[in-house]
Amino acid sequence: MPLPCQQAAAEATSVDMQDLGRMVLRWRYVLLVMIAVVSVLSTLSLTDLETRDDETTWMDEDSQARIDYDYFRELFGSDRFIVVAYETPDAFSAEEIEYLDYLTSRLGSLPHVSEAISLTTIKETRMTGAGSASRTFLKRSDAPCSEAERSLLEARIAANPLVDGALVSGDRRMLAIVLKVTSTLNGETYRAITNALDASLDYESRLTGRHFYYGGGPVYDAKINAIMERDVRVFTPLVLVLSGIVLFWLFHSWRAAALTLLAVVLAMLWTFGLKGATGSPVTPVSTTLVALIVIIGVANSVHFISHYQLELTRARSPEEAMVDTFSRAGTPCLLTSLTTAVGFASLIVSDIPLIRHLGTYAGFGIMSAFVLTMILVPVGLRNSPVRARQKAGPHDIWASTGAFVVQHSQVVLLAWAAFALVVALGVFKVEVEPSMTGYLKPDSPTRQAADVIDERMAGSSSIELLLQGPPSSFESVSVLHTIERLQNSLENRAHVAQTISAADFVVQVSGGRLPLSDTQAERALTCLAREDTSNFSEYYVQGDIDSMRICIRTKQMPMREREDIIHQIEDFARDNLQGFSFTITGAEGLVSAVTIDVVRTQILSVIIAVAVILGLMVLFFGGRGALAAIMPNVMPILILFGVMGLGGFELNIATTTVAAICIGLVVDDTIHYFSHFRRLVIESGQPEQAAVTALQEVGSAFAFTALTLSLGFCVFMLSESAFLVQFGILSVTALVTAFVADITVGPAILSRYSVFGRTRQSNKS
Repeated sequence: MPLPCQQAAAEATSVDMQDLGRMVLRWRYVLLVMIAVVSVLSTLSLTDLETRDDETTWMDEDSQARIDYDYFRELFGSDRFIVVAYETPDAFSAEEIEYLDYLTSRLGSLPHVSEAISLTTIKETRMTGAGSASRTFLKRSDAPCSEAERSLLEARIAANPLVDGALVSGDRRMLAIVLKVTSTLNGETYRAITNALDASLDYESRLTGRHFYYGGGPVYDAKINAIMERDVRVFTPLVLVLSGIVLFWLFHSWRAAALTLLAVVLAMLWTFGLKGATGSPVTPVSTTLVALIVIIGVANSVHFISHYQLELTRARSPEEAMVDTFSRAGTPCLLTSLTTAVGFASLIVSDIPLIRHLGTYAGFGIMSAFVLTMILVPVGLRNSPVRARQKAGPHDIWASTGAFVVQHSQVVLLAWAAFALVVALGVFKVEVEPSMTGYLKPDSPTRQAADVIDERMAGSSSIELLLQGPPSSFESVSVLHTIERLQNSLENRAHVAQTISAADFVVQVSGGRLPLSDTQAERALTCLAREDTSNFSEYYVQGDIDSMRICIRTKQMPMREREDIIHQIEDFARDNLQGFSFTITGAEGLVSAVTIDVVRTQILSVIIAVAVILGLMVLFFGGRGALAAIMPNVMPILILFGVMGLGGFELNIATTTVAAICIGLVVDDTIHYFSHFRRLVIESGQPEQAAVTALQEVGSAFAFTALTLSLGFCVFMLSESAFLVQFGILSVTALVTAFVADITVGPAILSRYSVFGRTRQSNKS
């Protein structure tokens, strides 16, 4: 866009913003009433707001992964389970068997537990000449009294894959109870069972002195939800207090601080009220909305009030200064809010509901904060005692900084480029990690319990494989042998603790090995289906299409290992199970699908955010100005991804949002600086002096904005959730890097290159 056109557009925008300022002051009472009405309605909607973190927040109902999972549950029931384990000096003493039976019965009566399985409840079935016979695997009377009896019991355990490693550890010093959770996706169900389990095990621990370890998908979901609710309770007042302190320190006015905080608190109220009204739940990721809306809204206020202080030194009255502030700061504040909202809105490309909702409601919250700031702050400060800006102190610091950067612009640009490129090489070390226990700090009790269960027992996670074929197809001995080979190959992997299928049940009833003929296999399957004393129907369903489930019990593992297991299953099934369809599903299957979308979201959101922000900046600064404005923000993004790789930060459900958020946040200061520079260079025709003067005008606001934003994101580091801690660290890294880039790269580019074309002074000459 030629400079005369830019100048005309800027002047027209300035006039529009002046008119907006006059309108806000003139119709202030009407606007305040409207704000009050919306706030009351939002407050009423909060009663419909719910907290939830389960499969419904991770997957849409019409997604293929969710469809496969729902079909799997229709066939075999719920795959959600909780493992409760405890150490014992003698697992097979009569007293321990009696206590295990008591505890199994007690935990089996907890709400939403469909069945409790332990050594004292699982059945052992054997084929007989007359049919079959079943018995409870272990009773008090089975307590071995001699080494021979103990050896016999050890042999029975070793021969039963449903018991060995799953219900008793390999060293026989830890017992486990597996609680099957009712087939539901409701987070409240997980909360209820986890709370009841906490209370029961706490009572048993105090009574018996035993230490219990427990884990599983429902527990992890409930614990993360509890952390999320705690974070909201702690973070909200803490962020407000920190922001208030910084604002009062900056402006020396309680009114300026109070009005700013009121604007962002109401923006939060509107945002969460809208979530309640539209049925969008609060999820672990959406808790970031609280701090994000506060700190972004505060940043707008800092810029606006800083401009107002500057205009007080020039205008004849506070009201005139306020109108002039709209003229100078209104458009940059609008553009920064739009770009930040776009940074979040780019997340709507995600197939993950909770990330998509974050993008939608964060954008709404940011624009709400802008609207409220542009009404409440001007109305409240029009006759306020806010001090006019003094020209000493920091003003000279920014002048010196600007002069140094302008004088050494080439060195500054080359140094930044080299540093960014070197650090950006760390991007190749970024790993994807969606494990639910990975969301918890390593020293948290839940994470430690998961590690113990992984190490001593059969793990607390699973991958489910659904095999389907024609009627009676699984009655073939060759097919059963093929399935057994698949299970053996999977169990050779370090992170696979155990596999269970209908073939294991057949081995159990057939004397410890698969039958020799198809007729014997058919008889064994028929016997098991008739008895169903060991929940055989949860692994084998006959009908127009016969279905078999292979449950792969796993430890918590890196994403690469999970993908290798899935690829191994796919390759084996294609090569050895022709004529059978196979689907990899279950909770871990959903995690795999979510992880793929995490990577896709990261790439698409960055591309969309950059494209839309670039378009907005072209409208405001012209083509060359937009490209120059993007440059100071490319380097922080490169450095952000490099730090992720070099620092060992993993790409997960929270950190995937950082790039889009970072783009929206770091561009804010650039827009304000470029707006000031363009006005000054148009007036003076001296790019170098304009670069220095612009930094003098906005440098302090930049510093306090960076401080406020960084303090706000530092709050996340107090979370018990590892992924929110990582989110906070990465966000602060991006903000600090962007601040330094904005006060160095921006002035260096604008002073060295003719970004805005010919100036007014050059036109005159």
